[in-house]
Amino acid sequence: MARWWLAGVLAFALVGCAPAPYVPPGPDEPHARVTVRVVHHVREGPHLHHRTALDGHEVPIERPDEVVGTPMVHTVRVRPGLARWRAGSRFYHTEQRTETVYETERYACGTEQAGYGSGSYTRTRYCSRQVSRQRTRTITVTDGACSREIRHRPIVGQQYVLRFDYHEHGRCELRCLRQLPQPGGRFHLEPCR
Repeated sequence: MARWWLAGVLAFALVGCAPAPYVPPGPDEPHARVTVRVVHHVREGPHLHHRTALDGHEVPIERPDEVVGTPMVHTVRVRPGLARWRAGSRFYHTEQRTETVYETERYACGTEQAGYGSGSYTRTRYCSRQVSRQRTRTITVTDGACSREIRHRPIVGQQYVLRFDYHEHGRCELRCLRQLPQPGGRFHLEPCR
């Protein structure tokens, strides 16, 4: 039971109101470059919603054919200073649920006398009763969800990789790696500080 409650909380956090899109600095402004790399190692439901945000603003991520293990990648310019990254994924499906609802219904149930003496008149009397009705609605069911947040200070001119790996419901990781150039056009990755 706790797993599904947590999934609901995570789903709300992931879906909620959509944040404003991230607006990167211009190419002539001081910036670092961050390559966001998202990998789903399992598929826990037919539908996927992923969101990556920088300081509360959504960073668009290209979505290829959502194949397990295929990375979704996007490179973005980032201003120097403290950056707060949040990434999360939610797998879900929809279901039709039929439920019984009770409504109060008014109906004519005879007549009654109203008024006095020559001003008396007959009017319709109304009664009320509880009526059950069937209602079908579509609900979204979370099959698996996970999100993480990290902070780092990008340095102007540096390259970073922000990697989000989704392993299973409640188990994911978000890592920041600094890309250091090496001889021969290669590079080395070290954890961000």
